Amino acid sequence: MVGFRDSRFLKFSTFSLGMKHSLAIAAALVNSPELFNLDEPVNRLDPVGIRQIRVLNKRFQKMVQPYS
Repeated sequence: MVGFRDSRFLKFSTFSLGMKHSLAIAAALVNSPELFNLDEPVNRLDPVGIRQIRVLNKRFQKMVQPYS
């Protein structure tokens, strides 16, 4: 979902800030939480990282039902 298939053998310390944010989101989703809150997910990211997080967020929104 977060697009790390080609990066799975890289060290975490080599990831960009955007990749680290995406990985943190993926880790939070592993247990399929009922509620997921993103508080300023693009804070301190460069334009590429912002796009990565926005694409990830759109994918996630398509997968889940709105909380009600």
